[in-house]
Amino acid sequence: MKKIFKWTLLTIMGCGILFTASGQEKSSKKILGKVNAQNLNVRVKPGRNYTSVGYINRGDEVEIIRASGDWFEIKAPPKSAVWVPSDAVKDGKTIKATTLRGGPGVEHQSYLQIQPGREIKVIDSRRKLWLKIEPLSELTAWVYKKYIKVNPADASKIPGLKATISTIGKTPQPTTEEKPLDLPFVPGSEKNVTMSGVIQPVSAGTVVTHALCKSFTEHSALAYIASQKVDLKKYSAQKVKIEGKSRLVSNWSVPVVEVEKVTIIK
Repeated sequence: MKKIFKWTLLTIMGCGILFTASGQEKSSKKILGKVNAQNLNVRVKPGRNYTSVGYINRGDEVEIIRASGDWFEIKAPPKSAVWVPSDAVKDGKTIKATTLRGGPGVEHQSYLQIQPGREIKVIDSRRKLWLKIEPLSELTAWVYKKYIKVNPADASKIPGLKATISTIGKTPQPTTEEKPLDLPFVPGSEKNVTMSGVIQPVSAGTVVTHALCKSFTEHSALAYIASQKVDLKKYSAQKVKIEGKSRLVSNWSVPVVEVEKVTIIK
């Protein structure tokens, strides 16, 4: 009788363990969404002004982590661009704390910082100062949620979506929220400046969007520029006077100016 009781108890305990594991598995079930747009930008942070690190196509599935405003945070797709400084890596591991970026340079915006000892897989080492690596397992990125179709039963489970669920599929209202530039600025270097030159666009996907050059023929940058208040595209290839706040950036030869006002020089 004691043997029967013992086996019965073990069986119940075993079932309990199975039930618990099953419950945990259910609670950690992935929330998936499907892309309903062609070539949807994947970005390092939630905003159109942040670096695009790749595209996902119509019909692709994404794992949704949470919502923030008009954006979904997702597990970074396998082809997301991820770069680290080459001096931070040795024998497939990081040797110091380093920031993962969306492009090969500090002008590209950052995902996060990782600590020494992390194993990484290098997939492109052709650049002298930067290495392209596979996205780490915990790396996340952001997509515009309007273009992600989510099963209604799953939508209510997405953290942060409750307050914004009615906006899915609707055109969002414009926001005036300003996003700070994500660069390693030198502390105490900020000052108000007025500069003159010709505005020229720089590579797509960088934190700064334009450069102020000496003239139409001499493209040496006097400063890199960006603005939340002025549409700099309107002034491309024009001689202008700019006013704003200048700051130095570590390892950059010229400052970055956050432009507040532009005047065309005739």
